[in-house]
Amino acid sequence: MQALRWIQTQTSGLRQSDQSVGMTQLHESLKSGRILATGSVDGQARRAIPPAEWYDYDLRRIRFLSSYTPGKAATEFVEVVSKRAYPSGAINLHNRPTKTNVPSAQSSSSEPGYHRVIDDVLLSREEVIRCWSENGSSSSIHSAIHKRKRTAPARDAAAAAIKKIYPDGVPDQVALPHGALWKRVGEELKNTPHANISKDTVLRAAGRDRRKRR
Repeated sequence: MQALRWIQTQTSGLRQSDQSVGMTQLHESLKSGRILATGSVDGQARRAIPPAEWYDYDLRRIRFLSSYTPGKAATEFVEVVSKRAYPSGAINLHNRPTKTNVPSAQSSSSEPGYHRVIDDVLLSREEVIRCWSENGSSSSIHSAIHKRKRTAPARDAAAAAIKKIYPDGVPDQVALPHGALWKRVGEELKNTPHANISKDTVLRAAGRDRRKRR
């Protein structure tokens, strides 16, 4: 929430009614790797959240009153919940039920689905300030977002393919070199409009450093 307040304060021309713009900017920066974050996924130990993983989550602003004291302002938070629904056996936390049911291996009928969540997200203060500083660098992030809107479909497709192939996370570069990862994702997308996806797009979707070629 502190990062979002900084973005709203520093972004030129951002009105109170445009608060969702700041949320969009923050999410785009996390997905692109401009800002790195750590957090607890589904109650697990804190770890780094790779850029590609943010494609599977939505950022939502929530407000609630901590007490019923008259005139007391609501406390605001940003919650991070998965776009997809998961069966109860696939996650550790069941405090984010979805409104849809999912297929179940334990039952012949469907079962209530749950969202995966990322709790206690920590961002680098220096990275946030660098992206949205008073010297006008906020304009550069606007340009990056507009550019990403043109290129996001291919990266989204790569991120979805990576999530499907490696549901437990992408192996490291020693176990799975860049070229092998690109080839495997290409095979997954061969019958889609993204059959000729570039290696750079796949590496960005996987959150890998393209400068470290293997």
